[in-house]
Amino acid sequence: MAMTPPTHPPLRLRELENPGREDFLACARDGQPALIQGVVPHWPCSRLWSDDYLRQRLRGRKFLVNESRDGLFGIQSSRMLDAQGLCHLSFDEFLDRLYTYGADQGDEDAGAGARGPVLYMQQKPAAQAFPELLPDVGQPGFVDPATLTQLNIWIGQRHSRIPLHYDSYDNLLVQVRGTKSVRLWGFWQTPWLYPGLDGVEFASQVDPEHPDLARFPLFAQARCELDFRLEAGQMLYLPPFCWHSIHALSHANISINAWYDTAFGAPRQPLHLARELLRLTLAQVQALPQSQRDVAWLCLRHAADAPPAPR
Repeated sequence: MAMTPPTHPPLRLRELENPGREDFLACARDGQPALIQGVVPHWPCSRLWSDDYLRQRLRGRKFLVNESRDGLFGIQSSRMLDAQGLCHLSFDEFLDRLYTYGADQGDEDAGAGARGPVLYMQQKPAAQAFPELLPDVGQPGFVDPATLTQLNIWIGQRHSRIPLHYDSYDNLLVQVRGTKSVRLWGFWQTPWLYPGLDGVEFASQVDPEHPDLARFPLFAQARCELDFRLEAGQMLYLPPFCWHSIHALSHANISINAWYDTAFGAPRQPLHLARELLRLTLAQVQALPQSQRDVAWLCLRHAADAPPAPR
């Protein structure tokens, strides 16, 4: 039986030009993604991170690199926890292989397939993996640097992508080099996105580029709400719990992402405590006998509809 579509304001892509703190927080509180211009071009990485510069700065260093035959990497592969192919390469070897495998793959359309292994240095914590590059990365003035929880660098081949998923942090995605395809789904579409890939609730079992509707029929009701390209020099704000699928469209594609320990611009902990309490409550209600469960649902509905207690 088809599920009733949820009623919720659709995602809208805000556009912010070098925003101040209040402009950014207003967008974050609304839970809307934002394309931010005028910030990244002033960061040293925008002008410095050529192949020659990176080879020089990282010469002699070796890295664990993920390898995929079709470009789709596991949700745990960035943590080196799954069975994805792994290579131990110097940075020079990585770049050489990246261009060799990625050459002559056709145009940059997301639908074009790779002709060889796809390589990805994904979600490398910058402080541990690339300390030489940290001075080149700027800090946006519209967020509190004290709330930064992790800064990651991603260097990938054309067609590299990870599963459809969401983050529970405020997330800033910075495109330093190349172009990426970005597709977004609102959190209210979760019932149709089959969370639970590899046992984690934040990743979908559905590949949105090649959905298996025999296994995941409800995905036919899901609707990608925003589909656009993130270009070099742009920054994307992704609100917490916004489902996203991101696909690299160019060689030696370099991104930075920063997670902040906030949710919609506010302290993150109360939201997560509320989610855990709700999860526990629902589990306990489901364990009740049917007659008690009906009463419990009525009590919960009454509590949800009650006006908030005065502070």
